[in-house]
Formats: sequence, structure tokens, C-alpha cells
Amino acid sequence: MDSERTGTAKFFRENWPMLITIIGAIFTLGSIWANFNYQQTYIESIDTRLTKKIKVIYENKRDIGKLKEHHEYEKGYNIGYEKARKEFENKK
Repeated sequence: MDSERTGTAKFFRENWPMLITIIGAIFTLGSIWANFNYQQTYIESIDTRLTKKIKVIYENKRDIGKLKEHHEYEKGYNIGYEKARKEFENKK
């Protein structure tokens, strides 16, 4: 049993830089993974906000088209009304 302890102690004594490097690599990988997850969540939130803004833009575009149609209708109606009024006045 003492030989196991001395073998283990000898291993740690001789390879401590490698063990510290492995532990450092594990912590580094953990921080990289956490940063990756943060970036992914951030990108998803930006995508969600952009989707909402695009939807609002399309709705506004549709409403503008309806307003243009209504404006053209009123313009044509007013032109027709003025012609009819002039014709009516000319008949008097």
C-alpha cells in the first residue's frame, strides 16, 4: 500500500505541470462554452426582435397601399363630382 501511495505521489510530483494544464484547459473550455451559449441566446433575441420589426414593416406597407388606393378613389370621385357639377350648372 505504501508503494501505491508513493507511486501516486511520485506521479503527481513528476506530472504536476501537465495536471495543471489539463485543469486549466477544462476551465477554459467551460468558459468558451458559456460564452458560446450567451452569444447564441443573444442572436436568438436579435432574430426575434428583427422578425417583429419586419412584420410591422409589412403591415405598414400594406396600410400605405390601402391609403394610396383610397386617395386615388377620392381623387377620381372629386374629379367626377366636379365634372358632374359643371355639367349641371351648364344645363341651368
